[in-house]
Amino acid sequence: MVPYVMSTLVLQNNTLVPGNFFASTNSGNPIEPWGVAFDSATDQVFVANYYGGNVSIVSAVTNKIVAWVPVGYQPLYLAYDGADHEVFVINGGANTVSVISDSTDTVVATVSVGSAPIDIVYDPAQNEMFVANSASNSVSVISTTSNTVVATIPVGAAPDAMTYDSTKGEVFVGNEGSYTVSVISDSSNTVVATVNTGSGPDGLAYAPSLGEIIVANSNAGTVSFVSDATNSVLRSIYVHDQPGRVLWDPYLGDALVADPGGLTAPNYNVSVLDGASQTVTSVLSVGALPSSMAYDPQSGAIYVADLNGQVLSIVGNGTLPTISAFNAVPSSIVVGGTTTFTTSALGGIGGLTYRYTGLPVGCSSTNSASFTCTPAAPGTFTVRLYVNDSQGDSANLTTGLTVIVAGGGPTVVSVTISPSTDTLAPGSSTTLLATPTCTGGSCPSGTAYQWSVTNGLGTVVPTTGANAKFTAGQSPGTDYVFVNASFGGSTAQSNPPASMDISTSAPTLASVSLTPGSVTLGPGATQAFRASASCAGTSCPSGVAFTWSVSVSSLGTVSPSAGSTTTFTAGSSTGTLLVQVVATLNTQRAWANATVTISSSGAAGPGLSGDVPYIVGAGIVVALAVVLLFLLLRRRAHPPRAATPPTAPAWAAPPTPVPQPWSPPPPP
Repeated sequence: MVPYVMSTLVLQNNTLVPGNFFASTNSGNPIEPWGVAFDSATDQVFVANYYGGNVSIVSAVTNKIVAWVPVGYQPLYLAYDGADHEVFVINGGANTVSVISDSTDTVVATVSVGSAPIDIVYDPAQNEMFVANSASNSVSVISTTSNTVVATIPVGAAPDAMTYDSTKGEVFVGNEGSYTVSVISDSSNTVVATVNTGSGPDGLAYAPSLGEIIVANSNAGTVSFVSDATNSVLRSIYVHDQPGRVLWDPYLGDALVADPGGLTAPNYNVSVLDGASQTVTSVLSVGALPSSMAYDPQSGAIYVADLNGQVLSIVGNGTLPTISAFNAVPSSIVVGGTTTFTTSALGGIGGLTYRYTGLPVGCSSTNSASFTCTPAAPGTFTVRLYVNDSQGDSANLTTGLTVIVAGGGPTVVSVTISPSTDTLAPGSSTTLLATPTCTGGSCPSGTAYQWSVTNGLGTVVPTTGANAKFTAGQSPGTDYVFVNASFGGSTAQSNPPASMDISTSAPTLASVSLTPGSVTLGPGATQAFRASASCAGTSCPSGVAFTWSVSVSSLGTVSPSAGSTTTFTAGSSTGTLLVQVVATLNTQRAWANATVTISSSGAAGPGLSGDVPYIVGAGIVVALAVVLLFLLLRRRAHPPRAATPPTAPAWAAPPTPVPQPWSPPPPP
């Protein structure tokens, strides 16, 4: 179970290289990727580029850049807000935070904070972002509901890295200038403890299975383990010369520690610390100057931003086989010509085996990572590769191959767009698909596309490729989307075009609520949850879809994963996790979390809280009926006596209300 670099994305030219790729430092036009954050709703990775002044959005499916978003001056680190589907980006040179909507990939708000902001962490319990201001010796607290600063907390000297402890509801802040860690309570927004750690705490991560905060002390070359129960250092171990940012891998139970090593170091690494033994078990070689990391809970992959290498290293956990590349070279040939299938596969347990399906006539599958194929008949083929390890775990990937008869080939005769019509609210988006038809059947994979709009009421991005996203502008009306499909010198245009109606009365998904909002259960207990969506200005249509997940899969499961209701089943371990639901209407999304605490003293979970009033009400009615029947029978058996005036109770003044400390409102 040893992590390894599966592939490397060169951000400057959007090129994916199998395995590790060590680019020369600051070559060409440097962009310096500093921060990285994973967006679980869109399955995308957001990368802050310091010199680029923008954020790269990388698909976690293809590991390629799909969009760029301009932000403020010198962006550093990022944090993802799962409730509002937004990414908050620190602009270190502008003393601001940019807020990016992940549905439109645009900046929707800019928040001013303290001087020289350097790190940010999300608190889902309070729906707040905590920002460390290194030159102000403070932490700004941003409400993600209003995108405004609601508190400023003084901490130690030169605060830097932070982490959020979901069990205690606390934010830990490493103060590089005072060699301490400040512990902030998120309920009172005050420092409740100060922990003396090593010199220069530059990276922090919370390990929920350990109940500990892992602190990298860059000047001391050590990592300290701090108990969140006692706020004291349990032990410190030496890792390497300049440990930087820290990431906790909940699947493997490992802590990954970046080793920037200074600008002149010949190699740059990430150390892997086993959480159980708290020793360094392996060292990964990555790109130049690793600065931060993000974890993808859906695939277990870890993304490492290498700021001087201008690359993003993609790390696998080593337990499953992974195919990083599968191609036919060349991908278009004539009958009787040859092409070579090449593969790059990593990971798995034991040796890997290979199997190919969908091959053209004249080619047979072989247990090899590469082989040469000579097709005997024309056609368009989708070849799928299966890679298996010795445990039966499998990965698969497809590539296209076009085989034509010498001197001829298919031509495009028509192209259609799906959906052909749609009604959108201003600012919302829909995904379009172009489907061409060629002489002789399906069009080959080499078909080229060009998208355009006629009335300028919206935009379509990208303008090439079979898929495109239309985003409505703010003005109502109808816009038309065209696409041209071309192959082999022939071109066809969509006729009719796709009609996009932009209407202010179109339903807009505003929020989703989750019932109950929190619960404590015993191991093995179950709890039903219900989600309901709200739309702005009108009731939501029946087409709202709900998707359920949990933040820590080892602590429990939800079933079913789709629908307005689900049942959570606790595992055998204790701890705290989030039950999460995503509501989707067209391309609009809303998000809600419920906190589940699994405790040995917890009880079996009740049904949906919405059902409780009916059960209690029925019980009250039955109880009242029994009492009335008893009084009626007693009255018949004993005639009433003369009434005796009741004694008036002594009057007491109501207690004087005691002012309570202010706390931020709960998330909507």
